[in-house]
Amino acid sequence: MKILLLESSNRLGGWIQTSQFDDGTVFEHGPRNMRASGKSAVNSLKLVEDLGLENDIIAVPKSHPAAKKRFLYVNKTISALPSGPLGLITKQPPFSKPLALLAWKEPFKRGTPLHDESVYDFFCRLFDKELAEYAADPLCRGIYAGDCRKLSVKSCFPEVFNLEQKYGSLIRGSLLMDRDKTVPTGLVKKSKDEKWSLWTLRHGLSQITRAIVDVLNSDDRFEILIGVKCEKVDFLGPTAKIQYKGKQVEVDHVLSSVPSRNLASIIEDQHSRLATDLRKIPTVSCGVVNLEFEDFKLQLEGFGHLVPSSEPSKVLGMLYESCVFPEHNRKDGRATRLTCMLGGAWFEEYFGNPDNCDLDLLGEVAVTAVKQQLRVDMRPSRIIIRLQKNCIPQYHVGHCDIMEKLDTYIGEHKLPLTLVGASYRGASVNDCISNAKLEVEKLANRNRSS
Repeated sequence: MKILLLESSNRLGGWIQTSQFDDGTVFEHGPRNMRASGKSAVNSLKLVEDLGLENDIIAVPKSHPAAKKRFLYVNKTISALPSGPLGLITKQPPFSKPLALLAWKEPFKRGTPLHDESVYDFFCRLFDKELAEYAADPLCRGIYAGDCRKLSVKSCFPEVFNLEQKYGSLIRGSLLMDRDKTVPTGLVKKSKDEKWSLWTLRHGLSQITRAIVDVLNSDDRFEILIGVKCEKVDFLGPTAKIQYKGKQVEVDHVLSSVPSRNLASIIEDQHSRLATDLRKIPTVSCGVVNLEFEDFKLQLEGFGHLVPSSEPSKVLGMLYESCVFPEHNRKDGRATRLTCMLGGAWFEEYFGNPDNCDLDLLGEVAVTAVKQQLRVDMRPSRIIIRLQKNCIPQYHVGHCDIMEKLDTYIGEHKLPLTLVGASYRGASVNDCISNAKLEVEKLANRNRSS
């Protein structure tokens, strides 16, 4: 068996992009941390263990300010999101009532059987408009850089959706749900025992992709071609023919992790209907501005702050990087790192066509926002500006129907094709690792039984 990997860019790792400087500073320009809890998180921790990277993990426990404290920027003020028992029973801006009062009726509501619903409508229906605008809205901007009025709760937050559908109440479901009784081992056990909330690696998340590449390069069964774009795929019954750089190679199966719109252009000559559905999954672009301020310490301690869409800000949120992972600061400890996220679903409204965007403008917007929102009245000593075009898929209401059509078409036509990656069943790194593992196991089992 031989596995051929085609990568159109000049590097592996996709949106995981890390810069590391001689003075010790580490900046992430894409995903910057991994959640330690949840089913999909288990596979990532096991992968790190298999790669021998467990000694390089930097973990953030649940007791750390970066895990406990999240902020909102509303009405020109930074406000802490309520947390803990006291936070539920006390009134904290921007909410007009304690969260307990906003949510107390939810467990007593009769569940509504739904096929799908927007995240905004879901929170309005179960709780209150304030929770939708000041909790769901910024949460969707922080995770998906998307509009909660369009995003699907079923596809973006499937566990939340399923709890309400199964138990008739999100709160009641959280209390009654079946708990994972699997006995953890190794790094998974360590993460639970030490109550990790987040983690990264000493040299950033790119350390994972570099380690994977090292393993693959040492195995003769793998061939990796960098800077080589797959131009076309033709399916020939149980096999497929792929074209790249004037070559044609017949393969037994295709695993595609490219964005859905890219796959559409590769297969549309032969399967136009499949291509049409693949193009129904939109993406958004984000500006990522990493900032370092010398001889400055941010007084706020926490993960960062998000900006609801109702605020007149082109910044989606800011991450207090030096608080979350101080190990990635300069070795002399004399600087503070921040990251600003800009645009997302509002990118063209704020900055125009991403293909013609002025990167310096993104930088100035970020610096101005830091000055206005965090009262940092100084120029950064280091600034890195990246425009990540079409980087985050948007699971709009009805995404589950698109996925059903894709799966049905592939099954009915018996295409030797597997869809993996962020476009389909989870956009986080944890989701991508977990779903890829699941699909490869299915493929392996199918081959063993045939």
